[in-house]
This record gives sequence, C-alpha cells and structure tokens, in this order.
Amino acid sequence: MKSNRILFSLIVGTAIIIVVAVLLGRAVRNFIAGASPAVSKPDNAIEVSFIYAPEFDKNLNISAIIADFNRTYAQGRNPLTGQSLQPGERPIWIEGRSGSSGTVHEGVINAFIAPNNANVERPVLWSPSVRHWLALVNYQTGQRVFDVEGAPATAIAPVVMAIWESRLKALQAKHGAEIGWKELLAVFDNPQGWNAYGLGGRPAVYYGHTDPRVSSTALSTLMAEFYASARYNAGKTDASSRLTLEHVNDPRVQEGVRRIENLIKHYSARTTEFIEYIAQGPDYVDFVALEENDLIFINQGKTQIKPPEKLVALYPKEGTFVHDHPFAIPNAPWVTDEQR
Repeated sequence: MKSNRILFSLIVGTAIIIVVAVLLGRAVRNFIAGASPAVSKPDNAIEVSFIYAPEFDKNLNISAIIADFNRTYAQGRNPLTGQSLQPGERPIWIEGRSGSSGTVHEGVINAFIAPNNANVERPVLWSPSVRHWLALVNYQTGQRVFDVEGAPATAIAPVVMAIWESRLKALQAKHGAEIGWKELLAVFDNPQGWNAYGLGGRPAVYYGHTDPRVSSTALSTLMAEFYASARYNAGKTDASSRLTLEHVNDPRVQEGVRRIENLIKHYSARTTEFIEYIAQGPDYVDFVALEENDLIFINQGKTQIKPPEKLVALYPKEGTFVHDHPFAIPNAPWVTDEQR
C-alpha cells in the first residue's frame, strides 16, 4: 500500500507540472438553530485549530456549527451527549477557518521543510476537499504526515463537467447519450465547431477550470484529463486499470492533455469566484469542471448573475473523481496528545 501511495503522489505531482468533520457532524444534532450570544474560551480549554475547505462554509454553514460546539462546551456540557462535563474533564475549543486546499497543503509542507516561509500552516485538524492533498504532503515532505487511507470522509461531492443544456442536447443528438472527453474534443476538431451541431453564434469551444495548484476540483479534473488522454492516445483500453507514471510521461498522453487545456478560456484560482463568471451562460463558456454542489448552487440562482439556461451535470464516460473531504490529524510536533 505504501508503494501505491508513493506512485499516486508522483502521478499527481507530475500532472501539476504539466499545467504549471465527523465530530462536528454528530454535534449538529444536539444544537438548537438560531443566533446565540457569544461566549469566551474557558481558561482550561483544549484549543484545537481546524482548517477546512471553503465549501464547508457555503454549503454547511460550518462557522455556526463551530460556534455552537464551542458554546456548549463553554457552558459545561458535552456537545455530543448533552451531559454535564465530568469532574476534571476539560472543554474543547475549536478555532476554525476556511482555506483553499492547495494553499493549505503548501503551508503544511512549509511547516516541516521551510518554517520561515510566509505561508506556514500548523492545523490540528484539516479537512481539504479531497485526499489527494494529504498524499502530496506526505510525498513532498518525505514523511507520513497524514494517514491518507485512514482519514474518515465527511461529505461526498463528485466532480462533474457542468455543461449548458443546449450544448449537451446538441452533443447527444450527434453522438448518443454517453458523452465524454472524446465527444467534447470532436467539437473542437470540427472546423465549424458548434455550428456543425446545429447551434448558432460562435463556433469555438470554450472550457474552464480553476488552478490545480490551489483548487481541488481542478487537480481532480487534471488527473481525469490524463486518464482520458491515456485511454485514447496510449492504448490504455481498460477503463478500470491504474494510471501509471509511464502513461503520464508518454508524450502522446501529455499532448492530449495540452489539447484539452488549450480549450480553456477562463482560469481562476478559486471556485467561489469562478462560478460568478460561469453564470454568464453559454456565450461565455460552454462547459466547466465543478463539484456537483457548485452546479446546484448556480442553478438555484444564488450567483449575482442569474444563468440564462440550466446547467447539466455531465459525468464523463471515462470516469470522474469523488471529493470526500477527509478529516485528518497530522502526525506533527505541534499536535499534542490531548488535542488528539
């Protein structure tokens, strides 16, 4: 299993170069919704720093959950059971904030190998969008900082290709129900572009995703592009087989990924800003890589610009990744036994 984790980390690292809370969830059931007065941290509290992916605030309102968790402990009750704390039992105090997974992963690495860097993170708990980042920290520090396989999942969100309904229907009319990267590239390869699919306006194909050095969705999408390119350009016919370093380093595979990346019109660091651009509609971009929950957010009209038509979640036939937001405690000198 160790060799598999190292191989996985090497693959992720090579791909990036090419493109240059279980506890809290159980506590929610014991909280009463609504605003409550602020409380101070008890003097004897065990303080736990918690960095989580930005979507936790947007979709789960985790700041309010943490506030209720802290308030319950400050009032002398266990938020899991609702019972009074036992004599000598210390309360827990969570200091939580959001952070882009790629940026935090660099900060954790720096805490080990470059502690004087401006970006240093020393969380007691970390919940990135996807466990790719845990594997990368282990690989880039040369240490088993995180238990990649053992970190429990907290929330499931598949990565989808969000495509405007008019575009998807045009593709399916020509290629059938199952659509993947091969069919999307067929539009790009056609000299008439979208016009050959019965759509007016610009013929060019516009694609978008976020920065894989920062964004989990973009990192997973980039890896999916390598899977797809290896399948079509390097004879990887078995969709269930592993992507290998040999595939990633194959010039044909890399050129296939470059072809996909050349479709990109908009490149943004974070999904939270990116979705505002996407909402402008098919005149701005044809399809984008998003977590499924972000697609729902746009379709619900929660962006500043209301989308002109419906976005549809396309699960590429070549496969996709599922973000499970692992709940991880680093094996690090700044984490005490009490905090664990």
